[in-house]
Amino acid sequence: MAHPESTRTAVLTRYRQTGNLSQSASAAGINRVTFYRWLASDPVFAARFVEVQSELRAIRLQRATAERDERARVRVERIAAARPIWAASLAKARERKRVLLEARRRRSATAYRNAFR
Repeated sequence: MAHPESTRTAVLTRYRQTGNLSQSASAAGINRVTFYRWLASDPVFAARFVEVQSELRAIRLQRATAERDERARVRVERIAAARPIWAASLAKARERKRVLLEARRRRSATAYRNAFR
């Protein structure tokens, strides 16, 4: 049974919308095998299919890039929001370290003096 050009166009249009070959073929009322037969026997259809695939790749890449950028933006905002807390924690930690080192230095000096008395 010969399928009209409108069926081939419908398959490609549906594939452009869904990105799913099985759904596209069944929505157009053909079998996937028929679709692959068209790819093998009709160079014009094959070229149109490759064009649609390229468009879909570009769209997916654009979406993936946008999602990656959004995740990065959210991470940066979280870090920026937490930075004052980190700064305060860091300042406390530095002060604790300074106090401990000062106490150790004083104990060492005292122990040194006591050793030579």
